[in-house]
Amino acid sequence: MPDYFAQDAANLCSSLTPRQRDVLILSSKGLTRKGIAKALCLSNSTADTYLRETFKKLNVNSSQEAAVIAAKAGLV
Repeated sequence: MPDYFAQDAANLCSSLTPRQRDVLILSSKGLTRKGIAKALCLSNSTADTYLRETFKKLNVNSSQEAAVIAAKAGLV
């Protein structure tokens, strides 16, 4: 039986830009906004913007929800 949630998660993640995917992966690994900014050489506000836009595209409200989608899509 196919995992439809995994297919949906993959479809949602395919709409992300490469940078949004990077941010999602780091967030899913537990990095804070500040940690993401440092890892990707971004300002804190730019990292925050990427996270907000990523959450919006994934239709989630938290890093935990985004991490579940990332895991189901096979990103982490």
